[in-house]
Amino acid sequence: MKKKILITGSTDGIGKLAAIMLAKEGHKDYLHGRSQDKLTKVIAELKEQSNTMDVNGFVADFSDLAAVRQMAHSIQGELPQLDILINNAGIFKSPNEKNKDGLDIRFVVICCAPYLLTD
Repeated sequence: MKKKILITGSTDGIGKLAAIMLAKEGHKDYLHGRSQDKLTKVIAELKEQSNTMDVNGFVADFSDLAAVRQMAHSIQGELPQLDILINNAGIFKSPNEKNKDGLDIRFVVICCAPYLLTD
């Protein structure tokens, strides 16, 4: 049974590899990235490697909870159903320790954003 799958943080590393694997299995992938340019390149790469056109994406900076809310609304508007959500987005290094709201950027990206998106 083919699933509609959203993978956050899927423009690099484990998220990207998972997206490739799942697309090759025939699932409908929705990727997330912080950069539109990078997301567009990864979507094109994924379509080529998996031989499918069933790949789309959403852009949001997970250190900005307003952007996460906007992404959630976009997803709800585009997808009547999402079967699987893989919360993979993370942050290792950042030039800023705090986001624009004064919160620890790692805590927001790793804990708050996935909670908000899942809710």
